[in-house]
Amino acid sequence: MINNHGTESTYSPSLTVICGPMRSGKSKELFSIIDRLNYRKIHYKIFKPRLDSRNMDNISSRYYSQSSKAIIIDEKNPKEILSHFKEQFPKGTTALVDEAHFFSGELVEAVKTLLSDGVDVVISGLDCDAHMNTFGPMGDLLALAGKVVKLNSVCEFCYNSANFSALKDEEQSFTRENILVGNDQYLVLCLSCYLEHIRRMEKKSLKNIYR
Repeated sequence: MINNHGTESTYSPSLTVICGPMRSGKSKELFSIIDRLNYRKIHYKIFKPRLDSRNMDNISSRYYSQSSKAIIIDEKNPKEILSHFKEQFPKGTTALVDEAHFFSGELVEAVKTLLSDGVDVVISGLDCDAHMNTFGPMGDLLALAGKVVKLNSVCEFCYNSANFSALKDEEQSFTRENILVGNDQYLVLCLSCYLEHIRRMEKKSLKNIYR
């Protein structure tokens, strides 16, 4: 392809980040991208953290009956992803990383390396944790992204648009530091309902302390 300067254009890799709360359709969006890659016959590899043991080495979506094989990567060492791109690969080759919020901050450097090597990268994950803090490396990845797909869900209390995930009980919300995997322990709430839920959990926690 010839650019406006009359010289041949070089391929420019891109970073796409899909983010949003629980049950917002992130996996559905990821599968939509995979479908397009398959249709265009573009080479790709899918990665997921070992911590996410659901569906073993598959990624799946409740919106799709299909699933896709994923390469399991130690979330503490995301640079393992680079070892799967040592061979020559065609332009457009894509690395897709699901549940990216579980990975350590080294994922950011791994993504930078992939991009500099000409690999397109698609990231999917929660942008915020249950305490309204940036989840893992997602903030830095969002800053680097050329395209961001920000998804919302439906508030489980008032049915308005929701973009916050909250833990269901006060012990998880205020004393547990470990990461919980799966949808069962979480609520998806709008900001107003999220703040009200947190206040309610704080009151319960204080009552338990003074019993």
